[in-house]
Amino acid sequence: MTDTRESMPLSDWIAKRIRLMLISGELKPGQRISEAAFSEHLEVSRNSLREAFRIMTKEGLLRHETNRGVFVQTPTMASIMDNLPRAAHARMRSAAQSMAPA
Repeated sequence: MTDTRESMPLSDWIAKRIRLMLISGELKPGQRISEAAFSEHLEVSRNSLREAFRIMTKEGLLRHETNRGVFVQTPTMASIMDNLPRAAHARMRSAAQSMAPA
């Protein structure tokens, strides 16, 4: 299954795009994420973007500061260690899904 915009809820698709930006280094720890700029860049509504921000805040990847905005969370050693098993599982699942059926 491909992870296109049509194959998953929009907020999940947005969160996935932001995760890829984190992994690639396009977004840096502590960087403020402009809601207006991101909604324009991703061509999505601000409401859908806010929902993706909520998802990623619960995951510990972003943080919301009242009256300041949304920022990329600076990882701690504990958060890195907590996320390693999930990341390995996600890579294995992705590899299995991309394999052709026998």
